[in-house]
Amino acid sequence: MMIRLAAAGPSPWVIYTTASAALVVILVTAFLVGSWLQIGALAPQPIQSHVPH
Repeated sequence: MMIRLAAAGPSPWVIYTTASAALVVILVTAFLVGSWLQIGALAPQPIQSHVPH
């Protein structure tokens, strides 16, 4: 199936460029959503601080 699609489809560079652009969009979207939801390493880290009086 993939071989037939590749033989009849667009040039490989078109496929690679489209796939790369889609990957960048997915990664940027995941980064922004993760930042917005404050999950993972992007979340603000709790700081253990004791200020002397």
